[in-house]
Amino acid sequence: MNQPIILDACTIINLLRIDEEDDEFLYKHIIAQNLHIAEKVHLEVKKNYGKNQLSQKQNDYINRCIIGLLNHLCQTGGYHKDDDIIKDLSRQLFVEISNYTGHKKENGELYSTALSLIVSRCESEKVLFCTDDVPATNLLSRYFQFQQIGSIMDTVDLLVYLYWSSSDFDRKLFDRYISKLWADLNQPLKLFVDKIQKIKDSFSLADNKDKLLRMNVDRIISGYYQYDGSQIIEAVTYLKKNKKGTKVANTIEGFSQVNIEMACPLISKIQTLRLDMKENELFKIA
Repeated sequence: MNQPIILDACTIINLLRIDEEDDEFLYKHIIAQNLHIAEKVHLEVKKNYGKNQLSQKQNDYINRCIIGLLNHLCQTGGYHKDDDIIKDLSRQLFVEISNYTGHKKENGELYSTALSLIVSRCESEKVLFCTDDVPATNLLSRYFQFQQIGSIMDTVDLLVYLYWSSSDFDRKLFDRYISKLWADLNQPLKLFVDKIQKIKDSFSLADNKDKLLRMNVDRIISGYYQYDGSQIIEAVTYLKKNKKGTKVANTIEGFSQVNIEMACPLISKIQTLRLDMKENELFKIA
């Protein structure tokens, strides 16, 4: 398989957090791809990979992989400095891409978006751009389709891709990594939902009379147990905007390390995938 793959920071972090230090299975399979990463993305990985709790062993492993990934990409031409991306496009075209996609700041997603255009045109190939940022995906879908750049995937999609395209990636391993991804995403989200439940249990009479407050708190809790990420996201957005100063809104702000917009859709997607795979196989051709 030689299709170009461009990884955003959140996908790299999610993959390395569920990889196993003993055999580096996912890391080895990722660097075996036709991989391209923007400098800004690499810097964001270094800055953000430890925001959720890690063991010292995990921390050491991910840090080692970040260094190894940089060395590998520099050797294979897959590491793209931000200045070079702009130079290859021209500053004017870079600004046009930023305006077209609605990016308001020059972050890793924007540089990956620009890099996707460069790689697709230079290699005459459709690229696979991997990101777990749902708002970014919504912004970029039209751009990728209209410009015929390729497809946008998330970490779950990438694991499926690696599974069917790799002869040594068997069903047992796939199930294990999907389960590890679910657990890694679910742990901080569950702590958040448990905290919201405790606040609900301690609601005052005034709180209980606030129908919209109570309704949206219930949507967070029910959305979690029904694997409905959209319910949680909509409720959290409403509470942050309209119920400032309440215990619930303060708790939401206090759990800023939980990327709700990323975790909820991936958890829902994993649940759907598991249900599908109980009845159907992901086909592999030897």
